[in-house]
Amino acid sequence: MPTVLEVEGQELRFDVSYIPYDFVSELVAALSGVLGDPGEYVARICEEPSEHDWRFQSSDSSAVSFRVISYPSGRRTRSEAEVRAETWGAPLEIVLPFWRGLQELASRVRAEGYRSHWREPFPFNALDRLTDRVQRARAEMP
Repeated sequence: MPTVLEVEGQELRFDVSYIPYDFVSELVAALSGVLGDPGEYVARICEEPSEHDWRFQSSDSSAVSFRVISYPSGRRTRSEAEVRAETWGAPLEIVLPFWRGLQELASRVRAEGYRSHWREPFPFNALDRLTDRVQRARAEMP
């Protein structure tokens, strides 16, 4: 699945494989976590041999950092880790662009099918729960 990510004016392209990680489900779970409790949440991409982590991290509910960390040879060692992009902001500010992209993907999935191209089913229920969290977070904004 071709995926384009723009962070701080930098465009990163990924060709997401469905093996061995379920990136879409992991991304939905990570975004839900960001709007829930402080912590670290990761969605993983495999582009054999390289791998990438989309890491969301917060120590409180006011700010979240987002980093794309690449492992060019696929070895997940600290010495091989390369930070390719980084930004931070309020949780909703970070989550909204990803959520919008997932909503767009969900609408295409309904029209084109997803299971025929992906090993796991599309996480519609988890995305619905994320949508509820997004709506609650929007309602709590001043």
